[in-house]
Amino acid sequence: MKRSRLFFLPFPLPIPASASSLAMLAVFLFCGLRASAWALVGETEQQIEARYGGPGKAIGDQVLYAKDEWNVSVFYSAKGVVTMEIYTHRPDSGGTRPDIAQPEIDALLHDEGRGQAWGAGEADGLTTWRREDGLLFARYRPADQLIVFISPDHQATAGRPSVMLKDGKTTDAPANP
Repeated sequence: MKRSRLFFLPFPLPIPASASSLAMLAVFLFCGLRASAWALVGETEQQIEARYGGPGKAIGDQVLYAKDEWNVSVFYSAKGVVTMEIYTHRPDSGGTRPDIAQPEIDALLHDEGRGQAWGAGEADGLTTWRREDGLLFARYRPADQLIVFISPDHQATAGRPSVMLKDGKTTDAPANP
């Protein structure tokens, strides 16, 4: 197999020269670069508005933001700090919401981790992560096509909010991840 190198990196990275491999690398790099544009639990409303170019649309206890192919539901504490986020892809022109790809999940976990490791577990098609400091949890079920990041602060102040699933049904956010 012919291998090529990416010369814009500070070190040579051999990769297969096939188109599918290059496409996968492009998706990974794209997601990695985009991760810094996502909201982060613990940020203020002003920081989030700066990321998304203005105020979002308030609906109940959440504020909705849309950027590129993403919808982000953000829940703020009484102090104006993000305590929960729900990420979904915006529906395409046919009304279908694309799945969240593993590189996108990895990029979100990386940014939300802020240099800390995540411990993961899986049961009944639901993957749950706990950040090593215990101050953030994440949950993802491919069938729901959303990933939720929630801090214990959110659960303590807001109870158990409902989360809208892809099929229009609701489920309770994790009570004790």
